[in-house]
Amino acid sequence: MRAGAASRARRQQSLRVWRLIGCTALLLSCFIVSGEAWAQPARKATGTPPRRSLRTAATRRDSVRTDSVRRRLVQVDQQKILDSLRALSRRKTILGRVARVVFDFRERRDDDRGLDAALLDRQYDRHRYKVVRRIDITRLDPFGYSIDNLARAPSRFWEKAANAVHIVTHRGVVRRTLLFRQGQPLEPLSLSESERLLRATPFIGDARVLVNEATSTDDSVDVIVITKDVFSLGVSGSASASSATVNGGLGDDNFLGLGHQVSVRTGYNYPQPDPNRLRATYAIANIGRQFVRGFGTYERRYGYEATGLTLSRDFVTVNTRWAGAASFNWYDVLAGADGVSSPDNPPVLPRLRFGVQDYWLGRAYAVRTYDLERTNQPRLITAGRVISTTYAEGAETLGRRNQTLLLGSVGLSFRRYYRDRYLFQFGRTEDIPAGNLLTLTGGVERSPLRMRPYAGARAALGHYRTRFGYLYAATEVSAFRRAARWEQGLLSGEVQYFTPRTYLGTWQWRQFFWARATLGYRRDSAELLSINQQDGLRGFRSGLLRGQRRVVVNYESTLFTPLSFLGLRVAGVFFADVAWLAPTDNSSPLSSAPYPGVGIGLRLRNDYLAFRTIQLLLGFYPRRPVGEELAPLRLYEAARPFVPFRDFGFSQPGTAGF
Repeated sequence: MRAGAASRARRQQSLRVWRLIGCTALLLSCFIVSGEAWAQPARKATGTPPRRSLRTAATRRDSVRTDSVRRRLVQVDQQKILDSLRALSRRKTILGRVARVVFDFRERRDDDRGLDAALLDRQYDRHRYKVVRRIDITRLDPFGYSIDNLARAPSRFWEKAANAVHIVTHRGVVRRTLLFRQGQPLEPLSLSESERLLRATPFIGDARVLVNEATSTDDSVDVIVITKDVFSLGVSGSASASSATVNGGLGDDNFLGLGHQVSVRTGYNYPQPDPNRLRATYAIANIGRQFVRGFGTYERRYGYEATGLTLSRDFVTVNTRWAGAASFNWYDVLAGADGVSSPDNPPVLPRLRFGVQDYWLGRAYAVRTYDLERTNQPRLITAGRVISTTYAEGAETLGRRNQTLLLGSVGLSFRRYYRDRYLFQFGRTEDIPAGNLLTLTGGVERSPLRMRPYAGARAALGHYRTRFGYLYAATEVSAFRRAARWEQGLLSGEVQYFTPRTYLGTWQWRQFFWARATLGYRRDSAELLSINQQDGLRGFRSGLLRGQRRVVVNYESTLFTPLSFLGLRVAGVFFADVAWLAPTDNSSPLSSAPYPGVGIGLRLRNDYLAFRTIQLLLGFYPRRPVGEELAPLRLYEAARPFVPFRDFGFSQPGTAGF
């Protein structure tokens, strides 16, 4: 048995070294072009063991016997190459300095401990209602540190320089996000929910909330909180000579380490009479330990000016009782301003000025259950909402009227969050929502000219298991009623499935399936669906293709590699999409010819920066709409994953989006 274990260890080491040599050749070529690169050795997965090969045990034993001498020789040669590269990096020469920049011989491991879905919320059951004696908070800068290995520290100059520019998150910001307090009993779910909320903030990349088992007693505990920041500063810019436009932006997701998000974007577009554009936002994630979010925005461009202020509190945890929001927005719009293209003779356009006030309030009640093992109970939630639109100028000219929308909802929600890796974030801990949600919504839309009742219902469920994967299904139906008939109706449904991780040595593979259907019923002629980008085919863009009924099927295969280039983790992506679109609401979308799209690309992930994920994809679209000049091949960039997660938390009452 010892000989077999030693043989397996040698084979794994041989495989790592050969992959390191391949990565070395690739990254050296990139280094010649870019001037600076660095790579890391293959990351070893420590969770579920790799699946066994389909070959029989006898075949494997025979292959080991026949190739044992050859493998020993190859292993010796690989070890010599690896030792020579390490020795080169220690030299005080130009090549030695280059090798230290290019290679990182520190082995990075993903800690998969505690990712068992069934045991996640119960790992600290024995510490329920113990008094929190002390809270130790450790905050890590984004570069060079590891949340799973606190002994690691930055060693490169650029890591230390970037950390010097970054302002680490203030200790009070972390403390306000925690659901437990020093000197108070530790409630169930407080640890896991606090960890999830920390990871959900835009300025914290990962977090751990642990009980210090070495100091815990029968009646009290010490809690350890570890957070790792992302580099929150961001700069963007673009220019186009054909359209005479220049855009630029500056943002900070953690202004002065206080957890405030500041963003300013500006631009210049010469063809318009007023070419300057500006958009500024300011947000506070958590005000006064009550998870109240403040958000202010100002946007100005030709023919459009908007100012808004929002204070909101969602059902942030499964035990939150009260939630609500108050929003005030003011708009000053030139109707039809988007069509202006000549700065010399701008047409006289009607001006429309109006304000929108939006209020909602919700209350959650715990539903009693006889399952004493369940720590988070289902919630019965009731909520009401008022949306008032008041016009100050231009309403008569454009046929607009003041209106008020009154809505009320009742829902039953049960949710929990599991943890996994390698869905979208390349080894970072990801929180996967699962549970059930059923909501019933009713209301009325009132204006001087009409009054329309509204009714809608939505049901959703999600199931996750480590060996099964993730399955989500939802359906929704809604409509307004006027003159004894239903109008602006909607029937939609979707199914989403993520497979478990498949291990291919140190590479990891996952599949995504997503099917959606949206069927309109007596919709307004101006309400049309498209199959562009997130609505259908990724990378597809058409200004003419519109309809009122749509069916979309998406498939994506992602191969996570152990490669890292300039701090970017690399994954390969293959996708295949197909969409059907019906022009009217009295025809079936499946009766028309489909629009397919296939493509490949790279997904680059930087765990240090706020923007984090970049996708570079090349898509092929064999069928294009008649009368529109579209190239069959398109290279494009996307900043967010195509397949989203759906939460099961109750949100504000609203009409179904079309």
